[in-house]
Amino acid sequence: MKRTELYKKNSHIERVLARMNGALAPLERRLIARFNAPVYPIIFIVGVQRSGTTLLTQLLTRWADVGYVSNLMARFWRAPYVGAVLTNVLAQISRSTSSSFKSDLGYTLGHNGPHEFGYFWRHWLPGGAEHSLDSVELEKVDRVLLLRELASVEHAFGIPLVFKNLTVCSLHITFLASLLPRAVFVDCVRHPLFAAQSTLESRRKLYGNSDEWLGLKPPEYTWLREKPYLEQIAGQVFFCRQHIEEALAMIPPSRYLRVDYQTLCERPQHQLERITRLVSGVGYDLDRTGIVLPSLQHTDQKRLDDTEYDLLRKACEQYFGHQ
Repeated sequence: MKRTELYKKNSHIERVLARMNGALAPLERRLIARFNAPVYPIIFIVGVQRSGTTLLTQLLTRWADVGYVSNLMARFWRAPYVGAVLTNVLAQISRSTSSSFKSDLGYTLGHNGPHEFGYFWRHWLPGGAEHSLDSVELEKVDRVLLLRELASVEHAFGIPLVFKNLTVCSLHITFLASLLPRAVFVDCVRHPLFAAQSTLESRRKLYGNSDEWLGLKPPEYTWLREKPYLEQIAGQVFFCRQHIEEALAMIPPSRYLRVDYQTLCERPQHQLERITRLVSGVGYDLDRTGIVLPSLQHTDQKRLDDTEYDLLRKACEQYFGHQ
């Protein structure tokens, strides 16, 4: 998939980073051999793309004392412990924190902005045509080494971790819940029509057209991919929401909560208080940074032209019914 010029990856930098990670991987394994499993709860932010997950991550990492993968640390996907240590060193030198709650297609600003850590999660849970692995494929995951990696990063920060990776974590909730008995899940929910509209706009912005797939690939991806783009996007949002809700229904209610996008914008402090209570329920009281969060403006409004918006609304109604 060819990206537009603004979002194109630098192939030279990608090659250098890949070689760097390959060289660091053996060192990483030696460094993390003394770790076993995380001792604190891990917070996973899940949901369908364009549902406010990046905003929630930015708010949570500013409001509570949690460790997270920064744009800098994400470059060390085969050596996350090394990346976490270097991130801490740089933080001590610069003493800077990001106060911006802006993002562009999920990308945040600055070296310390939150990152999805996609290369890391795809290394451990590599999907094929779809992002979800079946039970046979999940049995091949090296759980011992994955737990060591997570434990080492937790040790580097000394506080609970928060991860937001939609394409992998959102479709492997039951696996992660089993692997990490104290993990909790925060499910971001947005009106499907506006999540679909934003997905369409993001396709055009990232790829320059309406047809390239963007975001989660549910098990229905193969046949959805053959649909017209509006029906394709509506189906993507519907089936991803369905799989997330089915997975959450399989774990205790005390381990997850849902956060509505509009409510998050209007009352961010209240929603973050709910998350701290969720984490407290599994035995850890999050420390707060003391920052006062402002109300934010949500973007749930019609932005497509009348004809396309009406067609997208009808496509969403085919799956969701009238909302």
